[in-house]
Formats: sequence, C-alpha cells, structure tokens
Amino acid sequence: MKTKIKMGITGKRAAIFAMLIAIAVLLLCGYALFKFITAKTGAADLFASPEKILKLNYEKGKFEFFAKDSAKIAIAQAYQQIAAEGNFAGKECTFESGYIHFCSLAPDLDEKFSEAIGENINKLVSSYSNPEFSKIRYRASIKENNIKFDAEQIQLKGSSEGTFAYSFTFNFKSSFSADLSELNLNTFQEIHSKIGECKPKENAAECMSSLTAFSTEITEAGGKKLFDMKSRNRYLINGEYKNIEIKFSI
Repeated sequence: MKTKIKMGITGKRAAIFAMLIAIAVLLLCGYALFKFITAKTGAADLFASPEKILKLNYEKGKFEFFAKDSAKIAIAQAYQQIAAEGNFAGKECTFESGYIHFCSLAPDLDEKFSEAIGENINKLVSSYSNPEFSKIRYRASIKENNIKFDAEQIQLKGSSEGTFAYSFTFNFKSSFSADLSELNLNTFQEIHSKIGECKPKENAAECMSSLTAFSTEITEAGGKKLFDMKSRNRYLINGEYKNIEIKFSI
C-alpha cells in the first residue's frame, strides 16, 4: 500500500515537471514568433494600441498622397525651367532673339531634368506640416517618359504614457513613379524627333499637331523657321497656373 502512494506522488511530480517544460517551450516559441514578426514589420512593440497604429498608417497615407501631388508639380516646374532656359538643346546650339536653334538634344538632358525635379519635390516636401515626414528627401530618375521617385528609409515612432507605457517604431520607405503622359506632356526627345519629321514638309504646323500636348505656331524670319509651342494644359508653376512655352528655331 505504501508503495502505491509513493508511485502516485512520483507520477504527479513527473506530470507537473512535464507541464512546466511545455509552458517553457510555448514561451520560447512565442518569443521567437514575436522577434520574427517585429523584424518583418518594423514594429518594436506588438502590444501598441490599434488606435495609435491606425493613426500612424493614416499619416503615412496622407503624406504619400501629398508627395504624389507634389511630384506632378515638381515635374511641371522642372519642365518649364528646362524649356525656358533652352537646356533641352546641345551646348553648340545658339540663342537668337529669344529662340534657341534646336540643332541637337543635350546629351545630359535626362540628368538635368531629374536633378531639377528632385530639387523641386524636396522643396515642396520640406514644407509639409508633420516634421516626421518633412525631413524625407527624394531622388528622381528618368527612363523615357517615366520618372521614378525614391527616398531613404526613415523610422516613424509612436508612444503612450500611463500605467502601461510603451513605444513602437515602423520603418517607412517611400517610392513611387509618375509618367509624363499623365501630365499630358511630351518628352523633349519626342519633340526633337517630330521636328525632324516635319521640317521638310510644307505644312509643318499641321505635322507638329500630332504632338497632342502642345499647339504649335510656325513663322519665318531671316531664313529660319520659328516654332512657338504652348502646352494645351495649364500647370501650377511658382504659385500660378500657366501654360508651358517652348521657343526654338530650325
């Protein structure tokens, strides 16, 4: 009888020990899962209140909407700047009476254009009301008529005070693209190509009308054809809605 009692106590101890081992394994698995999820999402505290996280996601979405709108303004401003200064033409091309002789395309046109776009969008973003986002800086790159905007990753932080104080962070990297066709603008390469096609034709203005983003008037002076191109759309440039104008001669 005594032997049975001893065996019963031993069995209970073994069961308790096994249960403790199981709890320890579950805790370790839970901790490992926590580390895995936080590494993937960038969240430093899974127990942050849903309201705080939703607010942070709302702020991210609001900023991205602002950034994409700013990108369109930045592109139009840079386009106007390139057009007004005649930087679309090669260095050997000369200015005369407000018209640049469009003898060739500038070999570094895409570089000039992307730099101007980058400067413009960063100036607009720096004025954003939320300081967490206003420090973001974009780099613009151009491939044909597509402009890509990339920013370095930043950390967005949130916290709560009180009895159960906590803090959390999210990694945020803004990246998006815009297309010149969305703004109803032709690339300077398209314009240069169309000039080569239309130059020998009698009705060059009608030929140029296939560039649907611009209306074109052509006059002649001093043996040269003078092209006055005006965008059909108006764009926000330096606080005013204006047509983009391109003046050149061939």
